Amino acid sequence: MGIFDIFKKVSAKYIDEYKHQDNMKKQIAMVPELLAKLQQSGITDDSELKLEYFFYTNAEDKADRLSEKLSVLGYSTEQRPSADSNTDEEESKKLTLLTGWSNPVKMAKDKLCQWIKDMCILGFEQDCEFDGWGTKP
Repeated sequence: MGIFDIFKKVSAKYIDEYKHQDNMKKQIAMVPELLAKLQQSGITDDSELKLEYFFYTNAEDKADRLSEKLSVLGYSTEQRPSADSNTDEEESKKLTLLTGWSNPVKMAKDKLCQWIKDMCILGFEQDCEFDGWGTKP
């Protein structure tokens, strides 16, 4: 910590434990329906797909730290102000979107649920909220 670090504005906590746990439950609850839709496109439990992921947080430095963690996993990352953020809002309401693509993930329910849990936890550890995923079958 440098001497000038004491003058940096500290961002408020973005996601608390309750919200994190609730979000993780909701993300996992959507898996059966999403897998059913993918199966209609010919995706099986053995199929492996890259997944596009989305995280939100209230500070660029938090997104930077998460981006570093995801890069270590071999994931691509990109961050930008979220569509809801605009320059006229107060600083505390601006959100940063972090998105990118994972390595291939097996589309078996248990594997996908574990990936979602891992993403939720990794995000929470950096004060970012996992906001879901998508893919191209």
